[in-house]
Amino acid sequence: MNGQQFQAPIPSTKSIEDAKLISGALDTLNKVSINCKKANDAIMSGNKTRMWNVLQELINEYGDAINQNHRNTGKQVVFANINSHTIDQIKNQLIWMQRFIYQYETNKFAADETVKHIIKSFLKNTGLFSDAELMII
Repeated sequence: MNGQQFQAPIPSTKSIEDAKLISGALDTLNKVSINCKKANDAIMSGNKTRMWNVLQELINEYGDAINQNHRNTGKQVVFANINSHTIDQIKNQLIWMQRFIYQYETNKFAADETVKHIIKSFLKNTGLFSDAELMII
């Protein structure tokens, strides 16, 4: 290299912020994946107590968001006790929770304009999408 040293480009503040945002998105995706897998594993176990415990754990984590989502309907997330529900009711609630978690986290993340910009930039750089197609996002 004729006595010259390679010097890596210094990332811009914007690219560092974008990287942090993407890292946060990956963390959120990982959290969603873990919670939904936990719910699915409980359902597949067929064990009512295990399903109940996972459901309660998810309600503790997402209860405020669920209640906020249903504030106009007057519904509240309240579960009395394990004996007041059948195994099928608990299973159905876990399936509903999985859907809610995906929708809630996706909506929360997709509402961020910076995220949309990063995704559009990434897709544009792939060369697979036209500007018109990217305008849909």
